[in-house]
Amino acid sequence: MGTNWPVTKMIVQDVPPLWATALRCMIAAATLAPMLWAQGAFIVPKRGDLPVVFCTSILHLVAFSALIAAGLQFVPAGRAIVLGYTDAAVGRDRRRHVSVGAHHAAARDRYRLRPGGPLRSSSIRRR
Repeated sequence: MGTNWPVTKMIVQDVPPLWATALRCMIAAATLAPMLWAQGAFIVPKRGDLPVVFCTSILHLVAFSALIAAGLQFVPAGRAIVLGYTDAAVGRDRRRHVSVGAHHAAARDRYRLRPGGPLRSSSIRRR
């Protein structure tokens, strides 16, 4: 554990950041999909849930990984880890920022977990 950032730094010395992210996603999909299928845990979301799944995967996984890979071309891996996981509100009113973040997380959880929301168990079809 903890080797992802230094390995990504080594990879982006030879491969452009978007290709590094694409390779990473392809390797993960090629490894995890057969494992989940074999265990009977492979889940196919309903059609109505696909926009949420797509947006989450693109913004949270692909965009974050691509931006990290791009940044690692210019910054040492140790510093990138600290910058990547540190709150950007340094020097601002921290109480207000934390309050806004807590309200956002609570609203997100209410939406996701409400009856009939996107993560309802009836919306997930198992293969």
